[in-house]
Amino acid sequence: MFANRYTALIDANVLASAPKRDLILTLARAEMYRFRWTGRILVETESALVSIFQDRDFDDAAARTRAAASITAMVAAFPEAMIDGDFSNTPIYDGIPDPKDHHILHAAIRCQASMLVTDNIRDFPPEVLEPYAIEIATADNFIADAIDLDAVRAAEAVKGLRARLGNPPMDAETLLDLWDTRHGLSQTVSLLRPFQGLI
Repeated sequence: MFANRYTALIDANVLASAPKRDLILTLARAEMYRFRWTGRILVETESALVSIFQDRDFDDAAARTRAAASITAMVAAFPEAMIDGDFSNTPIYDGIPDPKDHHILHAAIRCQASMLVTDNIRDFPPEVLEPYAIEIATADNFIADAIDLDAVRAAEAVKGLRARLGNPPMDAETLLDLWDTRHGLSQTVSLLRPFQGLI
């Protein structure tokens, strides 16, 4: 099965976006790929979520509670995604401009990821990743590529996601429009549009 041979490391800047996170986790649950993360990635994700909730006028305590609950739910749903082990001696990789990003590449190498999914692709030059057989993609590119492999399965998975997003759930067209216009998922949406009736 495709999920057994294709692993992606997901960066915190992707996981902090609820629509992107929901889609990536939903398609992973549908066994379209495997994904991995580290404790440090989740700490960074939680910090970003706190800021997002604060920007939505939640007080500090409520923002931290919501962010922590989101991370707890993610870990509970995908315990196999965690890359275990000590990252205290992360190597220095020439060509990675931000020292904080060396952890990301090291994690991708350790879990033998085929893909690094980040919306900061400029921080990971392809020539640095190439010796490790790791490709890089934005969340939109990555999700779109997965959908392109089996659009029907993806659409059926998105239908389940749509049902979970609200009570009553928004219609498929509205959901796709939101992803396209507000969340930078234009390629993803273009591949899902022909299968809107399944969503």
